[in-house]
Amino acid sequence: MHACIEKNMKNKTLYSPDQLYEVIMNSKVQNKFVIKEMNQNDFYNLKSQVTTSKNWSQDTNGHKVFFSKIKEIKTSPDAPNKLLFKYDFESEYLVLDTTNRTTTTRARKSNNANAVDVNELPLAYAQLLPISDALFKDLISLCDTNAIPLHYQTFYRNLLPVTESPNLEVFDSSEEE
Repeated sequence: MHACIEKNMKNKTLYSPDQLYEVIMNSKVQNKFVIKEMNQNDFYNLKSQVTTSKNWSQDTNGHKVFFSKIKEIKTSPDAPNKLLFKYDFESEYLVLDTTNRTTTTRARKSNNANAVDVNELPLAYAQLLPISDALFKDLISLCDTNAIPLHYQTFYRNLLPVTESPNLEVFDSSEEE
């Protein structure tokens, strides 16, 4: 997969990240890659859900769940308290049942936990992700010299340098393991 995409990108000049979708999709002539375009509003901070009384640490096989290594997550409205996930795209789905507690306590908490609506989950990023101030200045200088075509300059001029967003809250996945 990666070699196929890299071969297709070899002789192409890309001016914005949006062009990557087309390059990846057209890397194969037959059985083209299926691309799901996503933006920052498609990513949610699930950390608040982990601190509840629900099970978020072990799958149904009793193995520890490594959230930072998960490649694919699938949910179903038919089973709102079950999370299907994969560590790689070729394997079968593993199941995380959030209604089952893994720790034993004398007074077990009720398993009648309500399903959380996606509209209630906080976004992973409160605002656009910033880039370093030095990178921002370099990109703007490329725009000013027209090294980046005028059609793509709006994207780079609208980027947010770090100096403008000191209070950015970003979901940190390093605390999971």
